[in-house]
Amino acid sequence: ELEAARAIERIGRTMKMSARSVIEPFLTHPSPLLRAASMKVLALHWRLRDYTERVLWSLASDQEADCRRAAALCLGSLYEGTKDLEIGRDLAATLARETEEEDVRWASYYALLDLDGRSRAGRPLPFDLFHAELRADPGIVARYAARR
Repeated sequence: ELEAARAIERIGRTMKMSARSVIEPFLTHPSPLLRAASMKVLALHWRLRDYTERVLWSLASDQEADCRRAAALCLGSLYEGTKDLEIGRDLAATLARETEEEDVRWASYYALLDLDGRSRAGRPLPFDLFHAELRADPGIVARYAARR
């Protein structure tokens, strides 16, 4: 699995989009390592918005934290600077899940900052537990939090 994930990542670095059909089937592979690697190539590096629905599903439903973390980062890359409210709501919902893994919450917050077009300078570092009330810019979280 590790060798296959590295191969997917090498293909991604070549930027040969003709390999898309080779990488795409790994999005639903039983191995979380391969699911995350393929998602990162297709959505994070190549920024192919065709995979938005799959990435959103992974953020909300994948059983593996590594895949949910990759999905958050992918959304930040795919929608950087767009201030897309729907994507922002999904990221903010991940921040609000108290049972969510810390690294997924941090990745979701960074993705929310990317989505909002915020500078990468001065961002909090993920050394501590993620507490939205302590670590997150309340204005950004409120902007994208679901209003029901």
